Amino acid sequence: MRIFIHYLIVVSTGVFASTCALAQGQDGTPADRDILIMAELLPGFYSNANQSYFDSRLKKPASERHALSTIKIEPLNDDEISAYTFSATFKSGDAEPKHFMYTLDVDRERSLVRMKTYQYVNGAAKKYLQGCDLLWRQHSGQFTSTQASAGCALSGKKTNRYHAELSETAFWLRLPKQATGFFEMDQARSFDCYVDVPGVGGGRDIPYERVELSGVHDLGGEKWFTTKDGQEIGISLFRVMWPMNNYDGIFTRPSLVIYAKTKEEGKSVEKGYAWTSPDAQRVGINLKWMLANCYLISNADVAPFFKTNEPRL
Repeated sequence: MRIFIHYLIVVSTGVFASTCALAQGQDGTPADRDILIMAELLPGFYSNANQSYFDSRLKKPASERHALSTIKIEPLNDDEISAYTFSATFKSGDAEPKHFMYTLDVDRERSLVRMKTYQYVNGAAKKYLQGCDLLWRQHSGQFTSTQASAGCALSGKKTNRYHAELSETAFWLRLPKQATGFFEMDQARSFDCYVDVPGVGGGRDIPYERVELSGVHDLGGEKWFTTKDGQEIGISLFRVMWPMNNYDGIFTRPSLVIYAKTKEEGKSVEKGYAWTSPDAQRVGINLKWMLANCYLISNADVAPFFKTNEPRL
């Protein structure tokens, strides 16, 4: 019996040691790790709303200003091309949206992540854009790319000015033939809101009308509705990221702002606003004639906590 038990221990230990040795021999490259991070970071809705607004406020020359631009990136199931495939819709100013497909693969020769760009033609066919591959490498705080060759003709004439940067909160993009610098696009968050008319508060028992508004993003997202008595009311959110200070020598902190608006003679009129920390999960405003509350997590879904949401020790 003792011999049998000893045999089991030896065999079991041998198997365990063999498994560990196999795992130790599976080290990958930094690019194998980077591609997993990039695939997690890429999807989202991005906007350069701050850049576009402050270009004007800073009185930059017209040639240096950036049109309000957005890009929506979503995972796409197309394993025949790449395990990491994404659809991308880019919209700049009044121009028609452009539809692309990005793929990520590991470039074994360079040990970098290679992004290929395809453009949709006639809404369906995918055209591979020769010379527009981007090679990505990780730096402090973000991934940056360089054009793999000098022959990208994404916007007509072939250039080597196609670049992008990716972080946890932003996707900056510079297109070939683009005279200005990067489109500095921040990743937006999508809030759900409700508006009460009038703005009942303090436990008062007053009849009110409630309207639910979903999908209001915090980089200029806006939703309108018409009340039962015909009044047009709008709510918008803007996460203001200051590129300069509001007062000389005093640091201006970013803010998440909620705006209340009405329409008068067909024009939008701002009636008031409130602000909070830019990373806040909810923001509200009560002007008495109306109340609005926007949130990432509804009170119906939030986990109860004691006084504060600090974790228990």
